[in-house]
Amino acid sequence: MPITLREAGAFKVVRGPVVLQGPVVTRASIFTGEWGEFLARLDKRSGRQIWRKRMSGHIWSAHGDKVLIYSGNAKETQLWNEDGEIIWRRSGRLGPESGRLFDNAKGQLRTIDVLTGQVIDEFECPPGRPNLMHDGVLLLTNQDGSIAPVQAVDLSRRAVVWQKDLTSDVKERYGDACPRGLSFLASLPGRVVAKSGQHLVAVSLVDGGFGWGLPLSVPYVTMAREGRIYTWSAPSDGTSTRVTFDLDSGQTVRETSAPSASENRLVIVDEASGQIVVDRPLASYGPAFRGVQEAYGGTLCKEHVVFTTRSGMMAVFRLWDGELVWQHQHRDQLFSPAFEENRLYVACADGTLVIIEAEGGEL
Repeated sequence: MPITLREAGAFKVVRGPVVLQGPVVTRASIFTGEWGEFLARLDKRSGRQIWRKRMSGHIWSAHGDKVLIYSGNAKETQLWNEDGEIIWRRSGRLGPESGRLFDNAKGQLRTIDVLTGQVIDEFECPPGRPNLMHDGVLLLTNQDGSIAPVQAVDLSRRAVVWQKDLTSDVKERYGDACPRGLSFLASLPGRVVAKSGQHLVAVSLVDGGFGWGLPLSVPYVTMAREGRIYTWSAPSDGTSTRVTFDLDSGQTVRETSAPSASENRLVIVDEASGQIVVDRPLASYGPAFRGVQEAYGGTLCKEHVVFTTRSGMMAVFRLWDGELVWQHQHRDQLFSPAFEENRLYVACADGTLVIIEAEGGEL
């Protein structure tokens, strides 16, 4: 029997319209909230709100029944327990990775255990913001959030192994000005993939040298797992509007244009070679895919990848061939879902948390 999905429940969290964070799902709870306003813990089974507390920050990740928060206003990271009590807090911006955090301030790079908040390693390091840790190498970007230069720190050697202005290198080699900077993803050892708005580029963790480069319009976050990169490739420029004013009639005319819908594609890339494994035009799937769809980065499940969009569409594709297996149009904007136990937990702009359950196979 083919996989089917159904809405198994919808829990009201807050009156919308709102930008709900998360959700983050633990063994017994669901955590969600609004940036700068509150964090709420819901019972996973019933959706009953257990508590709601003031929170000015971003929900990062769950660790057991605890949740990690980065407070941008206070510039500190906090670990909250299931009762909403702060277990520990540390100043500075930290990056969670495999149960560890990285704090690079005042010339010292600290590796911190996420459950205890204790420093487990510390050594001298030039200033830089932790961006991505992969295969024992931590990438640091500028403290102000810009991407150049990038420093690669070998954590076992406790040393910077290379420092490069990758943004300028991409511009020089591919003519891509990287107006949105670069972001990184990886699943294979020894390399990362840098993403600009118009290219994917393989970067060696050994020396920062470039491998393959692929011209691909990827305006939003993309994902890598087991040697494959999954992305909804779409025009980087969204809908544009030109407003003209006629002096004689006093009429205002609004003209709206949109990029070609033929550019909406589900693309799967081999991470080792940069070769395109699947390039599936989405317009053939119906009217919902023929207009501009601002898709979020997506969520990798066991056998499928799920994309949600600002218009409220959810689309589920098979990992191995990129075939669309299910789509749903919700009544309001959907944010990126969390996947757990064959269910999707999706925050909606109307203030609800929607649960989508898979039947007939593994999601």
